[in-house]
Amino acid sequence: KLVTGVQTCALPIFARSEDEISEYKRFLGFAKRIGIQGDIIGPNETRSLWPLLEFDGFKGALHTTLDGYTDPTQTVNNFAKAARAQGAEIYRHTRVTGIKRTPSGEWRIETNKGEITVEIIINAAGFWGPEISAMVGGKLPIVAMEHEYLVTEQAPELANFASEMPILRDMNVPTYVRQERK
Repeated sequence: KLVTGVQTCALPIFARSEDEISEYKRFLGFAKRIGIQGDIIGPNETRSLWPLLEFDGFKGALHTTLDGYTDPTQTVNNFAKAARAQGAEIYRHTRVTGIKRTPSGEWRIETNKGEITVEIIINAAGFWGPEISAMVGGKLPIVAMEHEYLVTEQAPELANFASEMPILRDMNVPTYVRQERK
């Protein structure tokens, strides 16, 4: 297994109106063609997935059964380990200042520690990814976003559950709730 630290969980996303149900149905039509499993479920089934839910006024939920999350540090470290096993060299704490294509088709990477010539570039710059893409004339359409993360005290109600409750999303707020331990 390449990536460790992955938690697979069902994912309900609230729908507060029939229009949202229709939107989620259109999404599922596309999603199923590319292998994403899911269904539209009603309020009762949503509550069965999330027994602690105390919220009324929603019509149902988009339920993707194989959604999940991963520990980013473990994911990155495992990708790096797999890349090294295939012969990749990884230069940490090295600032890329320029990228140029050589006449032979290789790439000359200018860094704060000197030049490196490579056959393949993998843009794994995260927040700085758009800057790296711009160095080769590309546009990477991502935006870094700030969000708040709240951790509560242990909830005694969670002690009785054998498995982790699924992530619960409400795109109208927008927010999500994810169990972390108890």
